[in-house]
Amino acid sequence: MAEWLCSGLQSRVRRFDSGSRLQRSLYGPFAACAILGGCALPIPGPGPSTAPPPPRIADSQADAATPPVLVAGWLSWDGRALRLAPCDGSAARDVLDVSPENSVTAALTDLGLERSRLYVEIFARPAGAGLHLFRLNRATAEGGCAPRPAAAWRATGNEPFWSVTVASGGLLTLSRPGEPDVALKAEPASASASGAGLAGQTLRWAGTGPDGQLFSLELLPRLCRDTMADAMFGWRAEWRRGNRTDRGCAWQGPGGPGL
Repeated sequence: MAEWLCSGLQSRVRRFDSGSRLQRSLYGPFAACAILGGCALPIPGPGPSTAPPPPRIADSQADAATPPVLVAGWLSWDGRALRLAPCDGSAARDVLDVSPENSVTAALTDLGLERSRLYVEIFARPAGAGLHLFRLNRATAEGGCAPRPAAAWRATGNEPFWSVTVASGGLLTLSRPGEPDVALKAEPASASASGAGLAGQTLRWAGTGPDGQLFSLELLPRLCRDTMADAMFGWRAEWRRGNRTDRGCAWQGPGGPGL
């Protein structure tokens, strides 16, 4: 079941404070608390350590006129900085988390970034030889750089499993195990999908199905962890059809706006 990310993080932060360079160099210098998935999480200060933070990529080097784009690859922590090996085979690049209170780094650390590399899709902007990370689309310890169906958005949940894909033009497809797929036509009821992945807007599609039941899909720009898939996503999802409500996680697909 998708898990709102309040549970378990505080104990992990306390554990990192005892000896983690990743926690000290990324969390301590930048924040007193991390806001993750709607819950405030206190972050311990840097303590007595005088170890300097990892070198920053100068903000002036980031081309403010260039909008962030979706970048995919394998992210790791090399003891000095975050490093991304892009799926396109280009050279690995340093990554600086500029998300609010470094919330993306906090979420990925909880997912296991300090122990092993993760496959990630991030919204980032070139900054000199590195990247500035603004938002997370999705991250997982499994999978990798493989082509995916060109849906604009995808939302999934567990217990019981369900998924909804959103194609361009507002065509939704609902899938449940053991049941035929259901095609539903909707128009965005709020927050135009244009650029929504980058701006972090809440999205909502709504309509009436062929059986007369009202339905809606709402995506909130909040980090969301699927514990069954051991993955992290950039949106929380809420699917309603008739009197039933299902909750899960969502991410932007390769057919999404501006990608």
